[in-house]
Amino acid sequence: MNTLRMTEVARDSLRSSPVTRRLFPSAFGGVAVEPSSRLCLEGAARSGNTFSSLMIHAAWPELKLGHHTHCLSNIREAVRYGVPTIVLFRSPKDCVPSSMLRQNMKFGQNDERHLMRALVRFIRIYSYALEKIDDIYLIDFKDMTAAPEKLLFLASEQLDALYVLTEEEAKGAVERARAASPRMAQQDNGAEKAVWGGFTPDERREEAKLKVRELLETKMAAELSEAMEIFERCMQKKHRLA
Repeated sequence: MNTLRMTEVARDSLRSSPVTRRLFPSAFGGVAVEPSSRLCLEGAARSGNTFSSLMIHAAWPELKLGHHTHCLSNIREAVRYGVPTIVLFRSPKDCVPSSMLRQNMKFGQNDERHLMRALVRFIRIYSYALEKIDDIYLIDFKDMTAAPEKLLFLASEQLDALYVLTEEEAKGAVERARAASPRMAQQDNGAEKAVWGGFTPDERREEAKLKVRELLETKMAAELSEAMEIFERCMQKKHRLA
């Protein structure tokens, strides 16, 4: 294991620690699962986490949702507490370059470090998710984006009768999430940078991702191969949205 990967594994282990999360709840982003949480939504960055959480909050504003830590610990704690858990996944060839571009935007350009960081998080999150496949719902990003209301119905099935949704209510929640996404990107990142931190496809970002993939495939071929193998296993084990 090379030095950069070892450094990022150590960093992610510290970042993922429930103790670290409890001591510094606002330092790393996201919402850590608690025993009183009703649902957990997790996944690697740039895998539909923000849009999905916006949908769930649009459907049920009061729902206590653990989400967006991009840490395997949130999955682990949710399983331990018996909290229903949805884990979104996406090909590393898509989410890793997108994550690197966002990290560069937020923290300054450091292509190789930010690529390795995203790869390490991907490998750790989904290796653990596959271990716990019988205790979670593993959802393909493409399935979710093709029929987002079905994710809401899956969430509803894990909750009690107070959270039943009609088709009309689900469609309304999806539309409110779609309307909120660009506003959130501009609020979080500013109008000039919103494309890199946004949640909807953009031609400039797609072109930039193509260039990043070249770096990914040459500089980090071994880690990408490992991540792709895990992705293929996720595709075989995924939960199909009804």
